[in-house]
Amino acid sequence: MSEKKKRKKKLKPWHLFAYLIIAIQIILYAALTAPYLFGYRPYAITAKTMKPAIDQGALVYVRNSDPKLLETGDIVCVFSEEASLKPIVERVINNDVTNRYLELQGDSEEAQEIIRIPYSSYSGKVYYHLPLLGYLGQFLSTAIGRVIYMLLMDAMILLIWLL
Repeated sequence: MSEKKKRKKKLKPWHLFAYLIIAIQIILYAALTAPYLFGYRPYAITAKTMKPAIDQGALVYVRNSDPKLLETGDIVCVFSEEASLKPIVERVINNDVTNRYLELQGDSEEAQEIIRIPYSSYSGKVYYHLPLLGYLGQFLSTAIGRVIYMLLMDAMILLIWLL
């Protein structure tokens, strides 16, 4: 056997770097898309109303549930017509089952206003949140974000293949 066949191929440092970047991209992409398979919808938190429980820029995972079963203290996601269809994430302080509306309030000192939302605006209950991933989710939801993501993936694959 020739000496070339006997030698093991060693990974070069840039290959390790490229593999690491690809692994991180796959993990982040999975965090943004895999929840749909289990009935969760991710939303980015753009306001500071739930601080300190949930920081601005976090990614929350919302699952639809019956609003009649919500209890005081549950964190929910609703859509208000006044907020230009942006998700609002706040804590339930009262659930009026008879009149079919929720009274919500944020946790921060700035968000002391109580909001009355009808059941028809209710999107779901927040089950999980991941800090800072909301910024990434917002960026990847734009056309430029998707193009940059794909170019970065292609660049890492080329780096592994060429070098």
